[in-house]
Amino acid sequence: MSYYPIKCIQCLRSIREAERCVKLTKDEIKSDQFDGIRQSDSIQLNDGRKKSNGKNGFVLKEKHIEIQYKSLAQLRKESVITNEEVYPVSISPEYAMDEECRATDLVQAVEVKDLQIGEEKVSGIVRRFYCPYCHSQLIPQAGKMPIYLVSLMGPSSAGKTVYLTILHMLLSGGNIVLPQGYVHFETLGVTGKEYEQFASHIRRNNRLPATTQEDRKAPYLLQVDYTAIPGSAQSNKKCILGLIDMRGEMFNGEHNEDLSNINVPQFKESDGFIMMVDPETLEGVYNRLPEQYMNRDINQLEEAISAMKTSILDCVTGDIGQIQKPSVVALTKTDLLYKNHQQLGIPLNQPVIAPAFRVIPNSNLAATYFDPMSQSTRECIQYLSRGLSNFLEQTFFMPYYISVSALGAGVKVSGDNLDNYQLIHPIRVDEPLIYLLMKLNFVPSFYRGEFFEVPQRVVNEWGENFAECWDVEIPRAPKPAKSRSWFHKR
Repeated sequence: MSYYPIKCIQCLRSIREAERCVKLTKDEIKSDQFDGIRQSDSIQLNDGRKKSNGKNGFVLKEKHIEIQYKSLAQLRKESVITNEEVYPVSISPEYAMDEECRATDLVQAVEVKDLQIGEEKVSGIVRRFYCPYCHSQLIPQAGKMPIYLVSLMGPSSAGKTVYLTILHMLLSGGNIVLPQGYVHFETLGVTGKEYEQFASHIRRNNRLPATTQEDRKAPYLLQVDYTAIPGSAQSNKKCILGLIDMRGEMFNGEHNEDLSNINVPQFKESDGFIMMVDPETLEGVYNRLPEQYMNRDINQLEEAISAMKTSILDCVTGDIGQIQKPSVVALTKTDLLYKNHQQLGIPLNQPVIAPAFRVIPNSNLAATYFDPMSQSTRECIQYLSRGLSNFLEQTFFMPYYISVSALGAGVKVSGDNLDNYQLIHPIRVDEPLIYLLMKLNFVPSFYRGEFFEVPQRVVNEWGENFAECWDVEIPRAPKPAKSRSWFHKR
């Protein structure tokens, strides 16, 4: 028997099977019997800000009532566990190197007898387990499948909340077709309901969600199912993907104490990163489009970027060094660059704003899709802000650069108001997730040689899903002369 690494989705720490805690309240002890394998239960999350007193005898005050927590290891030592319900897990080869995960059963429920709770002794079934560090309830899927947690960061103006809302709307629409299989996303937890409310607000009121106000939020949880094409060398897989929307103000110098005390563990324990870059904060855009930024001070923009860079470098990379984990740098609002490409000096033949950037069927997708997109976006950021480009190179080790647009070029935005939400045309919004899942070895790296010979129809569907055209009604300027290429203007 075995289990996948267990993670707390609130504080992101890894937890051993026996470190999981039981909450010592009578309502946690049920009088029912073991009734077979259970996959889902309600999820309750604490804010994670209370401190624990070690790993076994935990004390937390909730509503002025002293609540105690005990680990499974301590309960076993006290001999109050009379029966354990084991969930059968067969882990994939990359996790078999961990002795603990390979050789330990995953217990999903325990039967206790005469468990001391206050002045009483209670007997029954315990099905919920809690984190030994922050006392948040562990999700029922913990240990049954891999959990990947991705930090989404960037300035408050980058549109992270809008991006996640549009992503939620896209992922609710069905399967994403990939070479050798497809992926399906299912929303879990209370944060998914929050983004559904945001999406409903867009549909009903033509209004975008406001920026994230809370210092901490539960991750946006998705259960990801990968289904392989019959006859392929791949196998079906499941995982939990958690997207952490880091509040943009955490990086602007206003909340450095919060960042250093609360959010550094999230950065350190994250499995991947998405850094969102707002082109409207880049001096190259500001200097070339002065009529659009008459009410903005370039010094304020530079100070905001400088504070963000300082916060991340001091609080994150200063502690763990250059981020080596899979990372994506997403240049947002690419529709703005497309609409103003002539003033900005970006030729239309660049993939970062290309009206129709498609994969080439039966080709090496790294050479014909990923590499051109990444190089073009990286060069665009460097062209518009050398300082930010240097910061990104210093912070992330070999990130994948991608240009995205949550809303597209067709819809008009005034503040938080849209003229018509039906004109929203997202561009490459889901690609950062698929790329990270590929780098995390969940979906196959389909730019490798064994995936070149895939059916043309499947590749075309994948390309259409990842790289849709801009609005065809927008006039296209003639292709600029080679000597005027933006690569030579630096």
